[in-house]
Formats: sequence, C-alpha cells, structure tokens
Amino acid sequence: MLKEAFEDDHDFQKEDKYYLEQMAKKYDVSTPFKDTRRYTLLLNELIRRVDVVPPSILVGVAAIATDWGTSRIAVLGNNLYKAREWYTDKGLVPIGEDDNSYRYVMYPSLESSMRAFAIKANSNINFEQFWNSRAESRRRGSVIYGNDAYMADSVYFNLCAILCGRDIPDCGCQPRFVNFKRCQDDFGYTGHVMSVRICVW
Repeated sequence: MLKEAFEDDHDFQKEDKYYLEQMAKKYDVSTPFKDTRRYTLLLNELIRRVDVVPPSILVGVAAIATDWGTSRIAVLGNNLYKAREWYTDKGLVPIGEDDNSYRYVMYPSLESSMRAFAIKANSNINFEQFWNSRAESRRRGSVIYGNDAYMADSVYFNLCAILCGRDIPDCGCQPRFVNFKRCQDDFGYTGHVMSVRICVW
C-alpha cells in the first residue's frame, strides 16, 4: 500500500517515513541517501525481505538445531534455534564449551523463538538468495514452499529445506502427517525419529 501511495503522490508522508525507518532498523536495511531516494530504496528492499518464512523451514531448522526438540536449550529455554546473546549474564550458560562469553537466549514460548528466527531469516544477509528465490515465486504468482530455500547461501538452511520443504503444506488448512522416518531413510539422518502433525493457515 505504501508503494501504491508513493506512485500516486511521488513522495512519502511523514508517518510513512517514520514507519519505513523503524522497519529498516528491525530488518537491518540501510542506505546512505537522505532524500526521497532513501525511502524508495528502503521500501523496495523491505518488500524483498519482509515476507513469509515457510513453516517447513521453521520446523526443519528447529528439529536439527535441537536434536528433534530434546536439547537442553529447547527444553529449559524454549530456544529452538540456538539463539545467543553475547557478553551478558542473562540466559542459559553453555555446557561443555570453552567460550563463556555468551548465553543462550531464553524465550517465554516456542512461538516467540520461531518469530525471532523468522526475523533473522529476513534480515541476515546470509539468506539473500532465499529472499531472491522467494521474490521470484511472488512474481510468478506461485505458492511459496520450503524448497524455495534450496538456493540459500546457508548450507544449514539448505539442508532443512531439503529435509522438510516438500512435505509440509506451507499454505492451506488441511492438516497432514509429516513422517521424519522417510527423511531418515532418504538422507541417512540418524537422530530421533518422530512424526509431526501440523496445520497451517
């Protein structure tokens, strides 16, 4: 809607500029320009970044990062993605590691952990190829699935897309059973085997 408003008026309202600045800060978008070009560039980059992260990616990354939900940081801290905070005494102390300069973030809920990771996936430059692939799916009018992340720069992110991207219905309201036993058979993964029932709207 901001894009359409700009195309009509060829300028941004004061409140629109403030909103763009806040969103740019949240998603780590910057530009050296100070005039109207600044807000045009911010808007175009935010359109590329602020979009869905497929549920299959969220589930796949969480499963691998937490040893299928059994890790200490998942159980005690609702931390599904090994999120860390540096140089603080708050959070879970890492065990069995020499580096004591960080703590694992403790979240109030699993949902808050997933939301934080979604923001990271939409702001960290390591996922730029995923943004581009997702934007291309948008341009074609295609449904965005986890396998849109196959081209992501992160090998870890890529693995999770392969693991779950073709199984979970990222769009639609029909629940389906996702059997990770097949993933184990197909990819040789030897971690815990479980089935997940997920319904996404």
